[in-house]
Amino acid sequence: MDTTEYQQALLSFYTSHIELAASPMLHAVRFPARGAIAQFETLILRAPLAMEADQLPLFVHATVADSSRELGTSAPHEHQFIGIYESDAEDLSGLVAATRQFDATTARLDHGHTCPLDGNDDSALRRRGYTHLLVLGVDVFGSMIASLHDARDAVVGAIPTRFLAVLPLTQADMALKIESGVESLLHAWEGQGRDVFTVFPGTRR
Repeated sequence: MDTTEYQQALLSFYTSHIELAASPMLHAVRFPARGAIAQFETLILRAPLAMEADQLPLFVHATVADSSRELGTSAPHEHQFIGIYESDAEDLSGLVAATRQFDATTARLDHGHTCPLDGNDDSALRRRGYTHLLVLGVDVFGSMIASLHDARDAVVGAIPTRFLAVLPLTQADMALKIESGVESLLHAWEGQGRDVFTVFPGTRR
């Protein structure tokens, strides 16, 4: 698959800042044209994280998108989105892809922002009750990608780039976030024993 210079620089950045257990896979996620929004395509990196022997597996999903300059828009810096989830399922790649698509075509997203989870109403994510996507700093993933914490605002291939985490929200999560804020939402998750890596509870072994 052909990649731009910026995408090549992003790939190098990810592999040098995230400890992976295997070579990353790349695949394209396409969004059809809708209304005034043109068809959009983003490239996604998927790979298992290097874990200790007694830890459950985790996988990184990260956008490796064309820069907005190549998309014909103007922005002072680029945003790329990262998820660390319990599997390498393509549905989970769709979380970061949808966030990148919204950021590039509709409105810029940053820490604490949300956007709708668009797509097939019969998707696995929709069936689990997820309706929105929450954008946070990558430090929400803790030590899993600690080397990215200090590099979350980096110059990649001569383009200033901010790296942001993506978490799915249910309607109830969204209501709590609106009413009480992000910190209250994360505190409530902690009280429920819910972690930021598990999208499909009950499926991990």
